[in-house]
Amino acid sequence: MKFYLNLAKFIGGGINPLLGPIKIQWELTYKCNLRCRHCHLWKIKDEQRLPLNRIKEVLKELRELGGKYISFSGGELFLLKESFEILSFAKSLGFRVAANSNGWLVDRKNAEKLARTGIDSIFFSLDGPKEIHDWIRGVDGAWERVLSAIENVKQAGPRPKVYVNITLNRKNLSYLHDTVKLAIDKGVDGVTTEPVHKIDKYSPEEDLGLSTQDIPLLSKQINSILKDFPSHLPHFHDYLRLFPKFIEAPESVKKSFRCIAAYLSVQIHPNGDVHPCPVAFRKIGNLTERSFKDIWFSREAEELRRDIKLGNHPPCWFTCVGPANLYLSYVNKGKFFKLFSPSFIKYVFMEKI
Repeated sequence: MKFYLNLAKFIGGGINPLLGPIKIQWELTYKCNLRCRHCHLWKIKDEQRLPLNRIKEVLKELRELGGKYISFSGGELFLLKESFEILSFAKSLGFRVAANSNGWLVDRKNAEKLARTGIDSIFFSLDGPKEIHDWIRGVDGAWERVLSAIENVKQAGPRPKVYVNITLNRKNLSYLHDTVKLAIDKGVDGVTTEPVHKIDKYSPEEDLGLSTQDIPLLSKQINSILKDFPSHLPHFHDYLRLFPKFIEAPESVKKSFRCIAAYLSVQIHPNGDVHPCPVAFRKIGNLTERSFKDIWFSREAEELRRDIKLGNHPPCWFTCVGPANLYLSYVNKGKFFKLFSPSFIKYVFMEKI
């Protein structure tokens, strides 16, 4: 009941949540074995990481505060020897757990270890055909490795479900339809996609960013996957249809809804820094200094939520917040007919919000 009251308070414009975040994104490490051209995490050499016992303490606290969905990523998550233990522990607490990986290290042995964690889903990055994927990822052989990882996890058991995520950029845009088809042919449970973002450590190389000149091709590709693969696209389809609008006028898209960041979702960095979302435009505390509860209900967090409600934050169209933002905005706009898409209800309330 408290979950629904908290959600209603958000929809009604409240800025002081009754619970902790429903959804947590946690970057466990910046270390990565690839050299992606749209991400600079791998360039961070001297990272500080929370010790395993502190990670477990925070996970318990997050669950006690009402956390339901948690997604772990890097860098490359599986470079950490404790990654499987963290996934298992989070699942044992009752979270719905997702992991994100480039697939390089998910051989048959690790796929079996992953299955034993009991987590719900894993997302592998796939950015196009072999030459395009390897170029974007900066390492030859990355394409074969991720396709092998998909097969290994599928053979290890029914769980976790396997998804592919495509980061759209100028280099791979024309291959979107083909990449979705390739992933489906490999037996994945679904495909998600998001546009590349020019945000700090995620900023792409100059020739990868999408611009207004790419919109005709972007629209064509989005429409083609919506037409041919609707059941394999778990995101709210309106979220995908708004990609061109976000590229053309991101501020106008931002103004169409209030973001769930810092109220229903949160981002945690390897060193314990707590941010509202992947954009990480403002830190509200560090978990080596305070409990998550103290940070979440602090004056700094309240001021941040007020600013987000007023629209004082950078625009983004990430998969972790964009679909849910759009979905909840329909409540305020009276577009209730939009709320009853069976596939998206399942995605929001059963898979991940």
